[in-house]
Amino acid sequence: MTVEEVFIGLQVRKVRLNIPATLKELHSLESTLKVTLHPYFSELLSKFNGFLSAEYDRKSEICVWGTDDVISHSDLMIKVDDERKFVIGDVLIYSDFIACSLENDATPVFLLHEKRRMASNIKEFFDQLVRGAFDFLT
Repeated sequence: MTVEEVFIGLQVRKVRLNIPATLKELHSLESTLKVTLHPYFSELLSKFNGFLSAEYDRKSEICVWGTDDVISHSDLMIKVDDERKFVIGDVLIYSDFIACSLENDATPVFLLHEKRRMASNIKEFFDQLVRGAFDFLT
């Protein structure tokens, strides 16, 4: 799923999105976490910098964070197969965090504490979110 399709799909779901991340915010994320963002993440954050603060997708109860929240939760980073996984949001109904690599768009997205895979990769995660695959409430 392209970033534009994610953006449109989230708007259709009436998710309130942050304004795009600035270059300064993207550089701050990369330098603070010592990562080089995969182009998909750079494009995504440049389109919208997560969901508005205290907002979430009402049907799935998922919240995707912006750069500041990802940085402030960087202490939750874990290593899986020698790859660092950062939390990028949360699933309120599970009281768990969404974790993935920020440098590789081809690795799984999973629940941090439960260790349950949500999607095979970040594009599939957003495709499922937009299509309603995670919806608890209709």
